Amino acid sequence: MKSVVILCNGEFPKKEYPLYLLRTADVIVCCDSRYNIGRLKKLGLEPALIVGDMDSTPRRIQQQYADCLVHLAGQDDNDLAKAFGVVRERWPEASDIYILGASGKEEAHTIGNFGWLMEWERRAMDEFADSKQRGESGPESIGPFTLSQDPAPHSHIEAKGLSSSPCCPKSCFKPKDHSAFPSCFNSCLEAQGLKIEMVSDYSTSFVVSGFRPVELHVGEGRKMSFFSTDPSLSIRCTGLIWPLEGVDLSRRWPATLNRTDSDIVTLQFSHPSPLLIIMD
Repeated sequence: MKSVVILCNGEFPKKEYPLYLLRTADVIVCCDSRYNIGRLKKLGLEPALIVGDMDSTPRRIQQQYADCLVHLAGQDDNDLAKAFGVVRERWPEASDIYILGASGKEEAHTIGNFGWLMEWERRAMDEFADSKQRGESGPESIGPFTLSQDPAPHSHIEAKGLSSSPCCPKSCFKPKDHSAFPSCFNSCLEAQGLKIEMVSDYSTSFVVSGFRPVELHVGEGRKMSFFSTDPSLSIRCTGLIWPLEGVDLSRRWPATLNRTDSDIVTLQFSHPSPLLIIMD
C-alpha cells in the first residue's frame, strides 16, 4: 500500500490538509513545473520523479534532478495524465493517489484536469466491460492492480445500502440492470484497489459510478457540486437540499453548489456512469 501525491503546476497548497498529504506521502511525483518543485524543496521534500514535456521546468532544475526526469514529449495527454500513467506503471501497489496543484492559474488546465478524473473512471469501466465479455470472472480481472478483497473505505465514502429516496419523486428515474459491474465498490477504479482524489485549499474532488447506491459521510452543511457527461443519467438522492432527479447533469451548471442537510448523502443512479463530485 502506497500513498502517492501528484503535484501539478497549478496553485501550490497552503492549508494544512493538502500539506499533510504532501508530508505523509510515500511517493511524490511532480508534473513539469516552473515553481512548484522549488516550493516543494522549501518544505524539505523531494520529488521521486518529474514528468512531462519539460517546457516549464527551468534548465537548472532539469540538471539538478536529471536522474528523476521522465521526458514525455507527446501532446495528446497533458502532464497530469502523463504523471498518472507513470505512477500506475512504476508503483502498481499504490492504493491512494492525491492530486494537488491541479487548479488555479490557468482555467483551461483546471477543466482539463477535472476531465481526466472522469476519463480514468470511464476507461476503467470499459476495461471491466471488456473483461466480462471475455468471460473473465470478478473485478480481479481489471487493470494492473491486485484488488483488495476488503478495501478500506474512502475518507468521505463508506458504502452501505440505500432505500428509495423520498426527496426525488419524479417519474423519470428508471433503474437499469447493474449486474454487469462490480456490486461492492463505488467505482471501477475503487474495484482496482485505487482511490483518487483531487485536493486543493478549497475543495476535494472524486468520481463515483453508481454500480450500487452510494453513501457519502460528509457532514451537514457541506457544499457539493455534481457533474456528468451523460445526459441520460438520473440520480435519486437523500441528504441534499435540492434534488438531483430530472436534472441534466451534463449541462455542467444545474447541480453546482448544492448543500447537505444531513450528515449522510445517498445517491442512487439510474445506470452506472462516471459522476464527478466536488465538495468543500
